Amino acid sequence: MAVISLVKAIAQQIKYFELVELIGQSVIIKGVDSIYDDVHKGLSLPHSAIPHMRNQKHLKSGIAKYGLIDIDFTIEGVEIDNGIRGIEAIRKLSLYQEYSNTDHDDFLLEAGIGFLEDMVEELKLDKTFYMLFLQTEYPQSNGKEKIRQHFKLTDALPSDYFPCEFVVKDAALCNTKLAWMMKHFYL
Repeated sequence: MAVISLVKAIAQQIKYFELVELIGQSVIIKGVDSIYDDVHKGLSLPHSAIPHMRNQKHLKSGIAKYGLIDIDFTIEGVEIDNGIRGIEAIRKLSLYQEYSNTDHDDFLLEAGIGFLEDMVEELKLDKTFYMLFLQTEYPQSNGKEKIRQHFKLTDALPSDYFPCEFVVKDAALCNTKLAWMMKHFYL
């Protein structure tokens, strides 16, 4: 499928609602194994919110390298009635960059075509996702470089890293969990 066709398909289906009431809230994370439970309870997410489990190495890597947690939950029975849609959502999520050269009347998507194809397929599933992006300050006893080096050598976080406070930096309901691929690009 051509890029413009993919963009049109995304614009016709995407729904995005920012959850501003969650932004700034803090959650104490007790350990990598309990991230989803700690966030679910700490933010009082609905009981119907089911975690979309990520590989633990991915979670540990995000914490060690950037001090962040990027997770999502599938939530049943919730429609995204408010919020933004279409090209406005595409712009908000940084899925494109306009050409600066006037010879082009189209826009260039920052994301790869495979990513866009995956997004179109996911949008067809008609699901709603609770998306959460949390960040922490590195503990003084374990500076950023010490934590990164420890992770690089052991694939683990230091034993005294948890419990650790994380703050919600972004939160949204969206009908694709791939929506933040460019907004919170960190991999």
